[in-house]
Amino acid sequence: MLLCKPLPPTFVCLPLPDLTCHLLLYMSPTVMANVYMGYFEDMALGSAPLKPTMWLRYVDDTFILWPHQEDIQALLDHVNSIRPSIQFTMEKEKDNQLAFLDILISRTEHGFKTSVYRKPTFTGQYLNFNSHHPYSIKHGIARCLQHRAETISSDTITYHQEMVRLKNTLCHNNYPDSILSTRRVNSIREENETKKPPTVCLPYIRGISEKIQRICAPYNIRTVFKSESTLRRHLVRVKPRMEENMTKNCIYAIPYSCRKVYKGETCRPLKVRVEEHRKAVTKGETEKSGIANHVWMEREDHRPLWDEVRIINRETLWKGRKLKETAHMLGHNNLLSKPSIELNAIWTPLIERENLE
Repeated sequence: MLLCKPLPPTFVCLPLPDLTCHLLLYMSPTVMANVYMGYFEDMALGSAPLKPTMWLRYVDDTFILWPHQEDIQALLDHVNSIRPSIQFTMEKEKDNQLAFLDILISRTEHGFKTSVYRKPTFTGQYLNFNSHHPYSIKHGIARCLQHRAETISSDTITYHQEMVRLKNTLCHNNYPDSILSTRRVNSIREENETKKPPTVCLPYIRGISEKIQRICAPYNIRTVFKSESTLRRHLVRVKPRMEENMTKNCIYAIPYSCRKVYKGETCRPLKVRVEEHRKAVTKGETEKSGIANHVWMEREDHRPLWDEVRIINRETLWKGRKLKETAHMLGHNNLLSKPSIELNAIWTPLIERENLE
């Protein structure tokens, strides 16, 4: 088995055959690295004195079968001599076993046997069943692990051994025994592939989301839930924090000196939209801005407080931004702007409660 180290980004700059400059401009570094490794493998194996009977690569891990009596070290030296920047390391089988990705390959008298491989550092910890997540996510974890056992296990005995191990692991994470289906996952998946109901994605709120799911079920509407508040969202900041007035896709509020409030939404940076309002007020362009219209109609003590502009919500999708803008307008008596869409009255009690909180 040959294990290839991760490819450095410089590989995307190396010349490749039969690729135009136009194609290079639009390929991601990951795709380019994979393309180059395909070219590199053809070149390396084509010039090798002795060739393996099997060479399978997934990203930077390669599995090979070596049928020759000569030491495989010669192949490793040959591959490493082609490009100094691409160096392979090698791991040989031990006790007739070799791990490749999450598969443990074992040599037997009758051929090869495969089973699920776990690293020595595996702790058996998965998402706890009592955590605040939709049931579908927890059920999906169990189904995914069962599918892995079914796909990787080469025989029935190995599959049943893996299922016993899996049940014990999930039990330690407070999963009920009934969460693992007795039916094979592939047969269930074939049935589900023929049915493609409409799907709606909603934030997960325990108690409310389950009721919505039951309401949608008779109408053949599939509900998918996502967790809005996660540790990653609160703690991890991949991008540097930018100034608030440069925020895009937001719902904003502009207060007046007369204690009225203007609320709106924009897909552009907030600074750009506020500057448009300011210019409209200065030039008296009342038809372009509701803020300018209020200032010029009332005139006395109805000044926008530009320094107190704030963001009250964010939403990337246009439709969702319109809905959130409307929701923030409901229940406010001192509002100047009008909702851009109509919202069903069934949501009013929930929205009012959220606004009060």
